[in-house]
Amino acid sequence: MTQFDTLADVSYKFEFENAVLLQMEMQARRRLHSKRPEIWAFDVLGVTLWSKQVLVAHSIVEHKNTMVAAGHGVGKSYLTAVLACWWIDTHAIGAARVLSTAPTTAQVRGIVWREIQLLHRKSKERYQEYLDRVRRGEPTDGLPDHPLPGYVTSSGTWRNFDGLELGAGRTPPRGREGDAFQGIHGGVFAIADEAVGVGKEMIDTLANNTTADEDRVLLIANPTNPNSEMGQIWNDSERAAKWSRITISVLESPHFTDEGKSLPETVMKYMTNHQYVIDKKLEYGEDSANYKARVKGEWALDSGMILFPDEVLEVGLATTVIPDPSDIPRVGFDISRSEK
Repeated sequence: MTQFDTLADVSYKFEFENAVLLQMEMQARRRLHSKRPEIWAFDVLGVTLWSKQVLVAHSIVEHKNTMVAAGHGVGKSYLTAVLACWWIDTHAIGAARVLSTAPTTAQVRGIVWREIQLLHRKSKERYQEYLDRVRRGEPTDGLPDHPLPGYVTSSGTWRNFDGLELGAGRTPPRGREGDAFQGIHGGVFAIADEAVGVGKEMIDTLANNTTADEDRVLLIANPTNPNSEMGQIWNDSERAAKWSRITISVLESPHFTDEGKSLPETVMKYMTNHQYVIDKKLEYGEDSANYKARVKGEWALDSGMILFPDEVLEVGLATTVIPDPSDIPRVGFDISRSEK
């Protein structure tokens, strides 16, 4: 074939145009991902978010500060992990960080960061399937053209392969909250999970790390303690004005609405069902604090006949006390309350 024959063959032009169009489509899709976390979740992770989760995701896009008071088992911690992954993936490497905290280190590592690990692994598996289909010459519809970056450790740290930290989950000692994420600014998504157990000092620390306009803060919890810092912010009209507040009732979740008919089983099987609500009604009554906080997502002091709320006990169990040998021994007695 001569050079003139090559010039006469215009098929290469169509191949070039198709490649350009494909690249433009990918770029447009990624711009869409930055504004629509639920589309990103489906495209990259194969995850479907239900309507209230989508509402929270849009609040993160549109508002600097978001608070979520949610009933039990509506996917709040899972959503938090999805949003953390979305934040890192839709920013350039080094331009964004995720900072997360919870009342205890066990909660940080065992809830949100465990979910982040699983989602990170899932993204790699889906990307591998994408590569396998490319090699076989098969359609790659519904699969991501990239995995989530770097790696996630069991200690709640996300790093790029060059060692750059992309995210971290920490619970500092009481009185040292200001040291938790010292010096971290710009492109920050700060999360407090189980936030009714997170103190004022730690919430202030997250605020100090999110001073740029594009930074974001999320406080999310079962609203079991209106005396908590999150509860006080929520119920103070002046302070709450700076926050987008979202309530998620179990009764709004897909098991209780027609939305469940259109959602995949993977979404439905881990969510609170009718039996839990029936049990809470029988055990506590619909007017009880337990029912209001854990089913309806309303602020109520869910303490029953106990002296210390669950979040205080969690912190106590996670605290190591080293006594001073020079201290005088003292004996304490716990005198229980009773209805009588």
